[in-house]
Amino acid sequence: EIKNGMKAEEESQLEYESQMSAAKKLREELVAKKVSLEDAIAKRGEEKEAEIEDKTENGAALDDEQSYKASIKADCDWIIGAFEKRAAAREAEMNGLIGAKEFLVG
Repeated sequence: EIKNGMKAEEESQLEYESQMSAAKKLREELVAKKVSLEDAIAKRGEEKEAEIEDKTENGAALDDEQSYKASIKADCDWIIGAFEKRAAAREAEMNGLIGAKEFLVG
C-alpha cells in the first residue's frame, strides 16, 4: 500500500509539473499576445490621429476651393452668357475685314 501511495504521489507530481509547464507556456504566450495587441492598438490610435489631422487639412482646403469658386462664379457666368454674342461679333468683324480686303483688291 505504501508502494502504491508513493507511485501515485510520483505520478501526481509528474502530472502537476506537466500541467504547470503548460500553464507557464500558455501564460507567456498570452502575455506576448497582450503586448502585441497593445502595440497594434497604439499604432491604430496614431493612424487615427493622422487621419483626423488629414481630414481637418482637407476640410480647410475644400473651404478655400469653395470660396475661390464663389469668387470667380460671376465672371464665369458673364463669359458663358456673352460667349455667343461675342462669337457673332467676331464673325461679323471677320466678314467686314474680308469685305474691306476685297474692296481694296479691286
